[in-house]
Amino acid sequence: MIGKKRIRSACRILFLIFSLLLAVLLAATYAGDTYEAFLNDRLQIETSYVVTDGDESPNYFYTSDYETQDALYEAKVAQIQETVKEGAVLLKNQSGALPLQADSEKNISVFGRSSTEMIQGIAGGAAIVPGVSDPLTEVLASVGLEVNPVLYSFYEGADDYAYKYSGSTISVGEVPVSEYTQAVKDSYAEYDDAALVVISRSKGEGADFSLDPADVEDGDGEHYGLALQNNEKDMIEEAKSCSDKVIVLINSDYAMEIDDLKNDPEIDAILWIGGTGLNGIYGIADIIVGNANPSGRLADTYAASVASSPAAQNWELSEFANVQTDLQRYYTVYQEGIYVGYRYYETRYEDTVLGRYNAASAAGAYAGEGGWNYTDEVSYSFGYGLSYSSFEEEIVGFSVDGTQAKMEVRVTNTGDYSGKHVVQVYAQSPYTQYDIENKVEKSAVQLVGFAKTEELEADGGAQTVTVEIDLHDLASYDYTNAKTYIMEAGDYYFAIGNGAHDALNNILAAKGYDVSDGMDYEGDAAKAELYEQREDDFETYSVSRQNGTEITNQLDSADINYYGDFVTYLSRSDWSGTWPKSELNITATDEMIADLQDGSSYTPTEATAEDQAAMVYDSDETNYPLIMLRGEDYDSEYWDALLDQLSLHEMSYLIGASGGGAIACDSIVFAGSVMRDGPAGPKANYTEGKYVGESAIMFQSEVVLASTFNIEMAAAQGRLMGNDGLWLNTNAMYAPGSNTHRTPMSGRNSEYFSEDGLLASEMAEAEVKAAYEYGLIMGAKHFAFNDRENHRNGLGTFFNEQAAREIYLRSFEGPMSSGMGMMSAYNRVGCLYSSASVGLMRGILRGEWGFHGYAISDAVGSRFLANYADGPASVYAGLTMYCVTVESLFCGPNGSLNEEKIVADPVLFAAVREACHENLYAWVNSSAVNGYSQNMHIEYVTPWYMVAVIAADCVVGVLAAVSLAGYIYLLVSGRKEEDIHG
Repeated sequence: MIGKKRIRSACRILFLIFSLLLAVLLAATYAGDTYEAFLNDRLQIETSYVVTDGDESPNYFYTSDYETQDALYEAKVAQIQETVKEGAVLLKNQSGALPLQADSEKNISVFGRSSTEMIQGIAGGAAIVPGVSDPLTEVLASVGLEVNPVLYSFYEGADDYAYKYSGSTISVGEVPVSEYTQAVKDSYAEYDDAALVVISRSKGEGADFSLDPADVEDGDGEHYGLALQNNEKDMIEEAKSCSDKVIVLINSDYAMEIDDLKNDPEIDAILWIGGTGLNGIYGIADIIVGNANPSGRLADTYAASVASSPAAQNWELSEFANVQTDLQRYYTVYQEGIYVGYRYYETRYEDTVLGRYNAASAAGAYAGEGGWNYTDEVSYSFGYGLSYSSFEEEIVGFSVDGTQAKMEVRVTNTGDYSGKHVVQVYAQSPYTQYDIENKVEKSAVQLVGFAKTEELEADGGAQTVTVEIDLHDLASYDYTNAKTYIMEAGDYYFAIGNGAHDALNNILAAKGYDVSDGMDYEGDAAKAELYEQREDDFETYSVSRQNGTEITNQLDSADINYYGDFVTYLSRSDWSGTWPKSELNITATDEMIADLQDGSSYTPTEATAEDQAAMVYDSDETNYPLIMLRGEDYDSEYWDALLDQLSLHEMSYLIGASGGGAIACDSIVFAGSVMRDGPAGPKANYTEGKYVGESAIMFQSEVVLASTFNIEMAAAQGRLMGNDGLWLNTNAMYAPGSNTHRTPMSGRNSEYFSEDGLLASEMAEAEVKAAYEYGLIMGAKHFAFNDRENHRNGLGTFFNEQAAREIYLRSFEGPMSSGMGMMSAYNRVGCLYSSASVGLMRGILRGEWGFHGYAISDAVGSRFLANYADGPASVYAGLTMYCVTVESLFCGPNGSLNEEKIVADPVLFAAVREACHENLYAWVNSSAVNGYSQNMHIEYVTPWYMVAVIAADCVVGVLAAVSLAGYIYLLVSGRKEEDIHG
C-alpha cells in the first residue's frame, strides 16, 4: 500500500512538472508562430516560396555581377581599400614628411594602444560583426615597412588598456608612459626612421560624446572625450623621443580637437583616416609609402574646440520644469538656426573681416583671448585637404540659365605625383535688409557643387570638369513672411577653393578685400564669379523641383516659439545679442503638455455598420497576382482591384509587423520580403564558399565615403550593396544614414555623412540609385532631426523651418526623392512623434518630394515605446510599416493596428489601405519579386524550430497524459482497496 502511494505521489509530481513544461512549450509555440517573420530573419530562414505553375519560366529581373559569393566578398574588400585611399585626408605635411621613402625610411615605430585595435567604423545596433582586420604590422609590412615588434607586442599585451565606451562615458585606453619598460624604450633605436602615432575615437547607437571631462573614465579631468588626454599627449612626446619624424593618424569619424597637433612644429604630418572598414587600412599603408596620393577632403569642420559652435551651447539636454514622464520631459532647441558647422565659422569670419554685426565680440570665443578670431577657433575648414602633388585650378566657363548654373574648371597637375583633385564650388547669397527684418539667415558661403577629376599625371596632366549647380540648393527659406523659398535681387558669388574657407577668401578678394581688412590670407579674385540677379524671385522657388507641388510652411509647430516667446534664434545681424543660451529652463504650456501626451494631431473616427461592411471587400471580382503590377504607374487603375483582394489580416500585418520584412500574402500571391540593417553592409552571413558563416563585410564609415567627394565611389558601394542583396536574400536595407553632423558629439556620426546637406544628399542618392539597379531598396534613416542618442526616445526637437529645410532635410532629399524606402526616427518633431508629423511625412516627403514607397519606423522594441509611437496617427501621417521586433499581442504598436481597430475607423482604414499600396508598390518593383511569374502559387514550409517545438509539445503532452492517467489509476485503485479492507 505504501509503495503504491509513493508511485502515485511520483505520478502527481511528474504530471505537475510535465504540465508546467507543456505550458512553457505551448507559450513558445505561440511565440514562434507570432514572431515567425522576426525569427526567420534572425536565423536567415525562408518559409514561403513562390512556385511557378505549368511551363512558364520564372522571371529573374536582377542577376548578380559575381558568379560566387567569394568573388563578391573579395570585390568588396578591394572597393573598401580604394574608398579609404580616396577618402583619407592629408591635413598637415611639413617638409614633405609623407610619403615615407621605403628604401631609406622603412624601420618605424607605431605608437598608441589603439594601433592594435583600430576603429573600423560603425558601432552599435547598426554595426555588423566586422571581422578581424589584419594586424597593422602585417599591413605595413605589405608595403615594405618594418614595424617595431617590441613596442607593438607591448601594446598587444596591455590587457588593462583598450578604447571603450558606454553611454556618455569613454575610456581612451592609452597606456601611461610610466608603464613603458626599458626594453620598449631601448627598441626605438632600431626603428627610428619614423614614429607613427594612432589616435582613435568611436561611439555608437544610444551613446553620445559628453562635454564633461568627468565622463572620460581614464582621463585627466581637464579634457572631454574629443580632446587629447594627457596620457595621449605624453605618448606623443614619447614618439618624438623615438624619431625626428612624427606622423599622426586620426582614426576617428568624430571631429576631434587637434589644434595642438596642427601648431606643433615637431608633428610633421597629420593624416585623417576615419573608420576604415574591414582591411581598408591597406589603403592607408599605400598612402604612407606613396603608392597612392591622398585626395580626400574634410566632410566636417575641425574646430579648435568642439564646444565653440553655437549648436554646442545647449548640447546637454534640457528638461521641462513641469513634466516628469521620461518620453516627454527632455527637449533640445536648435537655437543656432542655419549656423551649423562651417556655415557658422565662415559666416562669422566674413562679418569679422567686414567689421559688422558684433562679429568680433567675445560671445562664442573659446580658443582665443579677447574677441572672436577665426584663426584661433578653426583648425581645418570643411572641404580642406592636401595632396602630395600640387594642382592649379582655373575657371574657364560660367553661366546661369534659369534655375541652373554651370561652372567649368580646368585642373592641371603641376606637381611630382600623379593624383586626383576635388573641384569644390561654393556660393554666397546677398544678406539684405529684408532678411534682417524677416529673420531670413544667410550663410556667407555654402557648397553648391563638386566633382572629382580622373587620375592626372604628374607635371602637366590636366582635365576640364563641369560642375552642374541647381540654384534650388542656394535659395533661402523664408519661414516668417513669404513662407517658401526665395531668391532675392542682388549679387551672388560663386567660387572655387580648397574648402569653404579658401572659397570664401576668394569671394572676399573678388569683393575687394585683402589682409589689411583682417583676412587671414589673400584670396584669389580670379577664382570667383559674380552673378547679378536683378529682381526678387519669390515664385520660381516656391514650387517643388520634383513635381511642382507648392512649397509652404509644414513645420510651424516644431518651432518652440509656436507655443510662446521662448527663444531668440542666432542671427548674423547681431552675433553677441543672439548668441544661444546654455540653459533655457522652459516651463511647458498646457498646449505643449497636451501635444506631448498625445504625440500627434490625429483624432480617431467611428465607423458605422455600413462603413464596416463597405471596408471588408474580400473581392471575388479579380484574382490578380502582385507581379502583374510590376512597372505599372502608382496611380494605375489596377491597384484598386489588387488592394480589394487583401484581407484585413493581411493589411494589418503588412503595416503593423514588419521588423524583418513584409509578410506573405496569399490573396495577391506575394511571398513577402526581407529587410535588414545597415549603413555598413547587410547584417547577414554568407552561405557558401570559403567565407561561409562570415558576416557581410563592414564597409568603411559613411564619413570616409563622403570625404572622397567622389560620386562614383558612392555608386560603386551601392552596386556592391545591391549584389549583396541578391546573394544574402535581402530586398531592402535600413541605410544609408543621412542625418546631419550638427556637432561632432552625436553618437551616430560615423553612420552619417557630413555636416553639409548637399554633400550628404548627393552621396546618399548615388548609393541608393546604384543599389536599386539590383533590386535592393535602400531607405535613408533616421528621418529626421536625429542628432542625439541620449534620451532619443521621445526627445522633443525644436527648430525653425529655415534650419529644418536648409540644413537637416536637405541630406534626405536626394535619396528619398529618387528612392523607394526610408526609416523614421525616435525623436519628436516639436512635441509630435516624428512619424506622426503630417507636415513632415505627408507635406514634405510625399507631397513636395513626390516620394512613393515604404516608410518604416525605427525599431519599436517595447510596449513602453509602442505607446508613444502611436500607430493610427503615424499611418495617417504617412508611415507605412512598423519595425516591430517584438510584436504586440495582436499587431502593430500595442495592438493599435489590428483588424478590429482598423475596421472600426474609416479614416484609419483608408490610411492603412494607402499604406499597403505604398508598400506593395515598392516590393513589386524590387528584388522581392525576383523569380516571379504570372502563373504561380505560394508554398509554405514549417521552420525547423517550429517542428522541434511542436514535436516537444507532443512528447511532453503524452508524458503529462501518461503521468496523469497513472495518478488517476493509482488513486482510484487505492480507494477501492481501502473500501475492500474497510
